[in-house]
Amino acid sequence: MKIFACLLILLLAAGKADPDLSAGKASFKTVPYRISMLGNLFISLTELFLGACTGSLSLLSAGTHTASILLITMMKPIGLHISRKRPDQEHPFGYGRVEYLIGLLISLLLIGSGLGLIYFWYDRLAGTQSLQPSLALWIVVLLIMVLKIMVHHLSPPAGTEVGTQTSTLVTVHHRYNFLASLGVLLVLSGASFNLEFLDPAIGLAITIFFFYLGINLGVKSSHHLIGTTPGKDLHDRIFKTVLAIDEVKGAHNLLVHDYGFRKAISIHIMIDGNLNVHEAHEIAARVEKILHRQNRCKAVVHLDPHHPLERTFPINGIG
Repeated sequence: MKIFACLLILLLAAGKADPDLSAGKASFKTVPYRISMLGNLFISLTELFLGACTGSLSLLSAGTHTASILLITMMKPIGLHISRKRPDQEHPFGYGRVEYLIGLLISLLLIGSGLGLIYFWYDRLAGTQSLQPSLALWIVVLLIMVLKIMVHHLSPPAGTEVGTQTSTLVTVHHRYNFLASLGVLLVLSGASFNLEFLDPAIGLAITIFFFYLGINLGVKSSHHLIGTTPGKDLHDRIFKTVLAIDEVKGAHNLLVHDYGFRKAISIHIMIDGNLNVHEAHEIAARVEKILHRQNRCKAVVHLDPHHPLERTFPINGIG
């Protein structure tokens, strides 16, 4: 109960943390969003309660899975709120990478949940308690499946804007959560024919999914925090834009630093070496302005003199 008290506190904090998301992005204050949160809380409590009463590992795993959806959904607006804070003196590039830190925290929580389920799985195998299905249990599980479908449709879809890592994760979680309930139905069907191995088997499958999702999210979040090369589309778009300017004879040493909602781009361009300082500066300023307008980033352009026989090779940068 202490865990769910903490979840409720996070729910209230998240509601205050996300004052208003721009058009096209789901707001935490919308009624459907709050209903989906309460629905996930109710589903999780019900599944965990039934799992504890019946000793079903599959129900305990499904309940833990639903609780993880609730936790991720609550942490999303908090992360978005912090990551959108304006840059300050100590953080000149803003707080965009906070979402990746939250992603890393969520991955650790998922892996920890998986370890807890492994303990329950081992305890279930060592025990003698077997699942005894009843009509009431069948009805409750079926109602939970219907409620999960409703909650999934009420939840905001994963967007394509920067900072939707947790949105995508929630969407994936919802899909597998419904499959977890199908697994519980399979366990109930098998229990009627004394196929008791199905319960720990389904529970183990959900546990393995926890480990996979946690490790996968942790690796992706770590890559963003450490720094990765720009994607091919972004790389090609930048070079195409820069080389389309008549005064630019070549470009190389592209560096893209990803700070979530903000990016910093550094690139070397080659121009006529006979131009004076004022003319060269005007070209650099124009390139920076174009890159800023196209990519919503802070661009820094370095100037190199161009020699007709010199070849340049674009180099991917990390950041």
